[in-house]
Amino acid sequence: MTATGLMSGIDLNANSDDARPYSTGTISYPNGVTDDDDLARKTIYGYIRKDSGWRLVYWNNPDTIKYIHANTNNTGSLAVFPDATSSGNLYLDVDAAFSIRIVDFNTGSYLATKDIRIESSSDTAYPYGQIGYLKNDNSISSGSLDKKSFNLTNRNFAVFLS
Repeated sequence: MTATGLMSGIDLNANSDDARPYSTGTISYPNGVTDDDDLARKTIYGYIRKDSGWRLVYWNNPDTIKYIHANTNNTGSLAVFPDATSSGNLYLDVDAAFSIRIVDFNTGSYLATKDIRIESSSDTAYPYGQIGYLKNDNSISSGSLDKKSFNLTNRNFAVFLS
């Protein structure tokens, strides 16, 4: 993911790219386009090289939550914090065969001892690219029914892709 604008003065998608969940008002928005920096913080773009093993793409834990809260730009009514999200969903757009591993960690153990204990994990392989929500049965579908819900308020999750 590349953020432009703040450092370069370039704003390719008219969203002011200021890492704030609201517009600074410095960009004129045509056709009612609004600032989407909050969405950008909830979206991860990247590449995983074939046969490179598992790569961590997301991890919600007490340390990452503290880091997000410490960011002074995370203000305003649209700011979204993982520890205030009791029903997060995972939407994937992967263009080649892949595997996904989701790991649920014991938060209490981590807070007490800094020991990372796995509560549960699941691995699923997909023979071709997929676009859609991760479902409760670990299938992927563009429909929004039966989406897997991640309680980020009370649980810590990590997502790996291979």
